Amino acid sequence: MKAEAPQAARLACIGAANWDHKLQAHDALISASSNPVDAWPPTPGGVARNLAENLAALGAHTALACVLGNDVAGRTLLAHAQQLGIDTR
Repeated sequence: MKAEAPQAARLACIGAANWDHKLQAHDALISASSNPVDAWPPTPGGVARNLAENLAALGAHTALACVLGNDVAGRTLLAHAQQLGIDTR
């Protein structure tokens, strides 16, 4: 009898996928006022999405279950996950 090769881990991440916005104030923050900041481009984030990205990078078959809007932000997050090899079905 031929031994079967072990299957790759099949994991599901359930939770948030969103855009992270990173800002840095020019000076000390002043409460109840406008504070000038430097802003970096948004990056894909959310705990479940971050975990799915890292697990997929390690070679695990990874699925992501989350709620996304049918807008540019949601469609971009979906496409990004699919490009990384994350199962988004």
